[in-house]
Amino acid sequence: MGGEKMDTKTWYGRKGSRPLTVSSEFLEAVDFFFSDLLHEKSVTKAEIKLMGYLIRKSFKLGEEGEKLVRIAATDWVREAGLNKGEVDKTLAKCEEKGWIAVDSTTKPVTLRLRMEGIRST
Repeated sequence: MGGEKMDTKTWYGRKGSRPLTVSSEFLEAVDFFFSDLLHEKSVTKAEIKLMGYLIRKSFKLGEEGEKLVRIAATDWVREAGLNKGEVDKTLAKCEEKGWIAVDSTTKPVTLRLRMEGIRST
């Protein structure tokens, strides 16, 4: 049925001997988080929490259900471990670094993972 083929890779996760097939986008996000973001000298704890949370939400790790991911203000506090004061400041810093794109012209605001800032510098 003429659909577009998803680019997949084999990944050996927690089970070690049981390979999993995952998307290239997932591996790229995991590689970015562990190889680039965590090794950046100026990264803050809030940025690590925020980006880890966005990656988990984007790939629905530990979740089932709807395709669209919506994050309420209380979700940031409860699930990402950030207080309300940190969220906007940290989102702005992550956008400035090129890790995410924030479109505030939409309601609700749209966030997109970019993961570009570190590798392009």
